[in-house]
Amino acid sequence: MNYLLLDVALLGVISLFITNLCIVIFTVIINQKYRLNEKSYQESCKQIQPIMEEKINDPSQLVEKLNFFETKKERKVVFDVLIKYAQMPGTAGNSLWVLEQLGFYDELIVDASKKLTLQHIQFFSQLRFHKAFPLLIKGTKSKNFEIKYNSFYAISSLPLSEKELPIYIEALLESAIMSDRIIDMLNHLQMDVEKTLHFLREATLDKNKIILLLVLRNRLKKEDPLLVKQLLPYLEESREVRIATIRALATSENDFYFSFFQELYKKESDWQVRAVLAKDLPLLNAPSEQELLMDMLKDENWWVRHNATNNMKKRYPDNVMLDQKYETFETADQLTQLKMKGSGTE
Repeated sequence: MNYLLLDVALLGVISLFITNLCIVIFTVIINQKYRLNEKSYQESCKQIQPIMEEKINDPSQLVEKLNFFETKKERKVVFDVLIKYAQMPGTAGNSLWVLEQLGFYDELIVDASKKLTLQHIQFFSQLRFHKAFPLLIKGTKSKNFEIKYNSFYAISSLPLSEKELPIYIEALLESAIMSDRIIDMLNHLQMDVEKTLHFLREATLDKNKIILLLVLRNRLKKEDPLLVKQLLPYLEESREVRIATIRALATSENDFYFSFFQELYKKESDWQVRAVLAKDLPLLNAPSEQELLMDMLKDENWWVRHNATNNMKKRYPDNVMLDQKYETFETADQLTQLKMKGSGTE
């Protein structure tokens, strides 16, 4: 019995030794293979890099030279170096053209069709590769959030067709991505104002209307009565939509919209909307804003008065006649301020 236990123990020790030895050998083989691959890669770089530097401004000749590099390792070096040149403004166009001529685009599509990875998505985005749209729109439905998010972002860098644009925007607006990220992606598309207004008219949910209105920020510089006619109805909708409309118009920095702000303030019953009006009004640079700000100083709501007071101090710091009014309003509002501090509206 004792001999049997000894044999079992010895067998266990031998098995453990053999297992550890195999692990060590396997690790050595892997490391050696990595070093050999790295050495081979660097040798290919020494051959290919000078050709790239010499011929990058002559893409036709570059294609002719690079066609001789056909092994998997050489192709990888060619691709990596061309991608590097594609990031540089002076060589981007030539590099992308050479990539296409050498068949790398088609190879990427075939490879990504098997399994879309973050690396594929990054390449498609860098290359602004239009043919990748079907793969990327499919990626937006992935259960993997990184694949989903990065697919949405990559599409925003592609030159989309008239048919593809609404497909993308509808999918983006229906996604669970945070609104500010969606706004960034829509801004990345660089849609003109008319196109944005088209999608705004198509929107039915307040959330989507707000996003599209905020995409219009800083893009309404021109005095356009037709544009105003299209935007004014949104000043009659829900509180959040009214606020988004105010912010879109205010960032125009155009006093053309002052009269609409003035009329809205007179009839607006929601103090939160009036507070935003008081805060954003000076962005319009309207010559007659002071009178409206003075009216806001007498508003029944503290936040409206607070925003109006701050703007009056910033805009008219040398107006000595207003100092007494500020002191009166601030003293009367001290208790109200303490009560309202936690409401979060400014």
